[in-house]
Amino acid sequence: MKNVLCTVGTSLLGNFNRFENEVLREAALDALEKNDYAKVADILASFPESDRNCGAEINSIFELRYRGIIGENFRLHFLISDTPDGEKVGKILERFYRGKGVQVNLVVIEGLLDKDPKRFRREGLRNLIKQMARVLREYGSENCLINATGGYKAQIAVAVMLGQALGVNVYYKHELFSEIISFPPLPFSLDQDLWLKYNYLFTVLDKGAKDLIELEDLKYEELDEKIEPLINREIIDGKTYIELSTAGQIFHETLKARWENIREEYLPPDVPEKAKNYVEYLQDHNWPDRELVLRIINKVIEKIPFVRTCRTSYLNPDLPKKEGFVLKRGEIYGIISRQGWTVGFVVETSARSERQKEAAVEYLNANLEEIFY
Repeated sequence: MKNVLCTVGTSLLGNFNRFENEVLREAALDALEKNDYAKVADILASFPESDRNCGAEINSIFELRYRGIIGENFRLHFLISDTPDGEKVGKILERFYRGKGVQVNLVVIEGLLDKDPKRFRREGLRNLIKQMARVLREYGSENCLINATGGYKAQIAVAVMLGQALGVNVYYKHELFSEIISFPPLPFSLDQDLWLKYNYLFTVLDKGAKDLIELEDLKYEELDEKIEPLINREIIDGKTYIELSTAGQIFHETLKARWENIREEYLPPDVPEKAKNYVEYLQDHNWPDRELVLRIINKVIEKIPFVRTCRTSYLNPDLPKKEGFVLKRGEIYGIISRQGWTVGFVVETSARSERQKEAAVEYLNANLEEIFY
C-alpha cells in the first residue's frame, strides 16, 4: 500500500463561493458555517475529482491515481496547518476520502500558521519536517511518496527538499498544469561524519523546536564552519543563541534515517555482563540528588550493551546544561542536569576507534529517553 504525504492549504474554502450552481453554493456555505463537514464532503463528491471546484489536494490525488502512480490501494496523510481554517479543510478532506473507503491520517503541524512569521519559521517548518520524517520512518520511505501541491509556498519547498534528501519521489500539480510533475530524488550525499561529530548538538537542538538554545550550554568551544548553514544564530543581551535552520532540520532527519540502517556496523562490541562494573557510591561531593545520579549512571551500564562502567567527573550546583552525551577529547561524557544543577560523568565503553566512539554517542543519544527518564 502506498502512503501519500500531502501538504494541505486552505484555498478549498474559497472555492465554495465560486460554485456556478447557486443551490450547491448556498448549501455548501451553509454546511460550512454549521461545521457539517460530512455535508460539505458530499457536495464536493458531486463533482468529478478532476474539477477545479474540488481544490488542489483532491485534483492532485486524482492525478496520482489517473496516472497510475499510486493505484487504487493507498493511505493518505494530510499535513494541515495549525489554524482553524486548516482544521476545517483537513476534516472536509478526511470525510471526503473516508467516504470513498480510503484510510486517512490527519497530522496537525504545530506552529504552522501565518500570523506569526517567527513561529512559522522556528517551529512550524521544523515540525513539518519532523512529522513527515516520522511518517516516512513508520511506513518505510520506499512505501511513500510526497504530494507537495497544497499549502504555503515555503511548506511546498520544504516538502520537496525533504523528499529529495530522503530519496522519496515528490509530486506537484499547479492549477494551470495539464498534468502532475515529479521531482525525483537527487543523487547527492550529505556529510555523515559531520552529523556524527556534532550529534549532541543536533540531538539538543532537535528537542528545542520552540526555543533558542544558548550556545554556551552545548559544550562546544567552537563550531566547524560547515555547521553554519544548518543553524540560525541570534544575539540576545550579548549572549549567542542558536536553533536548527530548516536546512539543518532536514539534514538531521535525513542522516538520522540513514544511520539507523547501518548503525550496527559501527557500534562497539558488547561487554559481557560479568565484566560490567556498576557504581555503588559517589565521590564525596555535595551532590544535589545522589540517588537520581546513581540510578541514571547504573541504568546506562545496565541498558547499553557496550558500556563497561561510568565515573562521575564534574558537578556544578548552579549551572544548568542540556542533557545528553558528547564526545570530547577522546572521551564520552554524559550530562545530567535537573533543577539548575549539572553532573557530568565519563562513560567507559568497549570502543576501539574514533568511529566506534562516535557511533556509541549517537546510540546513547538515540536512547536518551529510556535511560535518563
